[in-house]
Amino acid sequence: MNLPLPTPPGTPQAVRDARAVVAAVSRRSRRDPSFEGQFLLARRRLLVGLPLAKLAVPRRRLDELDRRLRELGHGETPPVPGGVGCGIFYNQPFKDEFTSGTALYWEIVSPPAPGGNVSTYLYLTAMNRAAKGVEALLVYYGQSDSYFIVYDWSREDGQRWQHNIPAAELAPYRRTDASHGTPFPTLTVLNVTLQNDGTTWTNQAYLLNQALNCWDFIYEHVYPAGTPDQHNDDLGSWAPIVETFQPQFSGTLPLGALNTMLAGRSGASWDPWTRLDGNESAPRNDNQGFQLTFLDPNYNWVVQS
Repeated sequence: MNLPLPTPPGTPQAVRDARAVVAAVSRRSRRDPSFEGQFLLARRRLLVGLPLAKLAVPRRRLDELDRRLRELGHGETPPVPGGVGCGIFYNQPFKDEFTSGTALYWEIVSPPAPGGNVSTYLYLTAMNRAAKGVEALLVYYGQSDSYFIVYDWSREDGQRWQHNIPAAELAPYRRTDASHGTPFPTLTVLNVTLQNDGTTWTNQAYLLNQALNCWDFIYEHVYPAGTPDQHNDDLGSWAPIVETFQPQFSGTLPLGALNTMLAGRSGASWDPWTRLDGNESAPRNDNQGFQLTFLDPNYNWVVQS
């Protein structure tokens, strides 16, 4: 099988269909009953602070999140401590600068444990600009638990959690990438949303299998949507970010993103892959103790606390 778009520069062309393997791993893995609630609380916090939050579509999105939170037993929506430790957000109009498809490539700087004083959840996540796209993210919980999650915003409430790959199963996907003369442990992710016709779209997620030198196709979902459904919504606004759930951090190991690239599609033709730059995006830091080790605006960045 082939990728639905040109291979990102420097990556293999081979693709392995690993959907059944990853689905089986996810079924065997332990699910954290509090995780979905914390995730949705964090999404609500992000959306409230973004530019479109007062418009009708995001307001409906907030109502939807509140309804799901009540179903999960959260009742009133409490504030989530923390927010964005550091990361990049797409600017308008770049966030909506695609018509029939958008794709995100990034190398998640992600040590086996985050180090320092991390005692609760910490996410390394991103979206590819599409409002109904997926988040394919790495989750830490304290120092002893990490896993890779696929969360699909195109699905109905209660069906969005699709994969939960524990750390022990991520070994084939871990590799070392260097930047600014320093090697970093990474996971490489490809996140694709593309239009099939005037009424349906497809979300896909891939992990780069270092052991086999190929892309592992781990997730796909076809769903009804029109082009406007992918736009005019703050969902999809975040490029790679470190997302936090405690007020302050100290002593953490390097975390971040390398070689962040995007490609858009018009009609059936994909544009070339380009690095995310300072005209298309802007950094955000919520002053929780994370300091930039370096920033190559805005495709390469690493933070520590």
